Amino acid sequence: VQRRLTAVTLVTAITIGAVAAGIAWPVVSSQINRSFGSQHYSLEVQSRTQLNDVAMAMIADRPLIGAGLNNFQVQMKPYEVTSLIFADNPVHNLYLLITAETGVVGMAGMAVLWIALVWAALRLARSRDRLGAALGLGATAAYLFFALEELLGFSLREDAPLAFFWILAGLVVAGGSMFAGSGRASSRRLPAAAGQRP
Repeated sequence: VQRRLTAVTLVTAITIGAVAAGIAWPVVSSQINRSFGSQHYSLEVQSRTQLNDVAMAMIADRPLIGAGLNNFQVQMKPYEVTSLIFADNPVHNLYLLITAETGVVGMAGMAVLWIALVWAALRLARSRDRLGAALGLGATAAYLFFALEELLGFSLREDAPLAFFWILAGLVVAGGSMFAGSGRASSRRLPAAAGQRP
């Protein structure tokens, strides 16, 4: 997109990636078969489906403002129609968890935040400054990873991933101020020092 990579660089990177994938494939293949072919995999799917059903029932009861922040585990007992495999655990889906605890209002607030952060990262990725563009592109990829990963977990409720998320957001906002998307910020002239001619 930025037209900074030559055809030779792209072909070299793809070739190295293909060779590395070919060498690593036997190990990767065995790990995939062990993970998805085991009996434990179906147990994981069933346990998450049960928690999803609990979350959906909670959302149906209090759709607007939810059961209260961090109250999923406290409020889930009446919704346990069957004995849960992962009893006393929050639903492994951040979007369902947020909606169950804070309702549509909280989920809308989270959506607005995500849109604002992704928009800022994409604007930064279009910067003419290479550092700014790299930061924006990396942040966009990280946000995409979190958006998909949180469908099967709630890592952004844990301290370390949440701290990384907000540090990244701070870097994106700072980068947006420094590089100003179009690159104008890097070309602005500094004011002349006192006593010097401009």
